[in-house]
Amino acid sequence: CCCCRLYRYNITLIYYYHFLKRFRYAIYYYRILKRILNFFYYLYTITIHSSALINLDN
Repeated sequence: CCCCRLYRYNITLIYYYHFLKRFRYAIYYYRILKRILNFFYYLYTITIHSSALINLDN
């Protein structure tokens, strides 16, 4: 019937909505994680350069 089709359509819409919402959250968390990783990588490179400079001084 028409109502059944509409019901099924609503279910798929809700499913897609939840999926998109989750996807958006995933992208958001991925950006934060990437920023944190970049920060740690930056600190890591700084420490390496500073230790190299200290070794050169010694």
